[in-house]
Amino acid sequence: MQIQRKKSVSLWWILVATAALCAFTAPPSLGCVGDCNGNREVTVDELITMVNIALGIQPVSNCRVGDANGDGEITIDEIIAAVNNALSGCPPSSACQEAVVTVALELDRNVVTDLAGVTLDLAFPATKVSLPPDALPDRVLDVSNAGGFFDAQLVSLAGPTPNALRVSYVTSTTLDAGPLLEVLYDCSGSESPAEEEFRCTVQQASDASGFTVEGVACSVVVDLE
Repeated sequence: MQIQRKKSVSLWWILVATAALCAFTAPPSLGCVGDCNGNREVTVDELITMVNIALGIQPVSNCRVGDANGDGEITIDEIIAAVNNALSGCPPSSACQEAVVTVALELDRNVVTDLAGVTLDLAFPATKVSLPPDALPDRVLDVSNAGGFFDAQLVSLAGPTPNALRVSYVTSTTLDAGPLLEVLYDCSGSESPAEEEFRCTVQQASDASGFTVEGVACSVVVDLE
């Protein structure tokens, strides 16, 4: 235990020295880079976690906020930003705590006469909000009156980091225009997300016989809390 402590302290001072020498090259931090557990404080253990992620010893999922640009990696610039946050404290946060996103269907009544299934992607700003994969059943709610069932999963539309929610919804009745789903995100950055940063796209729509239906779109309304 004593040897491990000495290594931790040594690594701490190496990181501090690196930050002092390279601070002028450090990028502006987004949120509190390095605050892996979200308590608005960056500790030595969290810095070590980031170093281990950078070395490929641990997965980036162990400290998502250490990956400031959302590229699925921890770089030296991000470690330096985390060291600066450890030395100077986390920057003041004006971010929301939660983002409630309501997804609504929009139907072209000149085309759509029978809609029984839809698959859509809800893209979100992964550097500002997060959605725990194991909490999807409690975070994605059916707010329609269709009485159907759905499957929801996180996907990546660009890069290795999940940045979209893909939902497939099917009903034995008919889907109407209006609210379909409500999604509860955690705010994880120093800036609150803007509504236009959430984009909904219908990937596929079908009628009760399984035939493709055109004229189906979706929109979002974001409520920050």
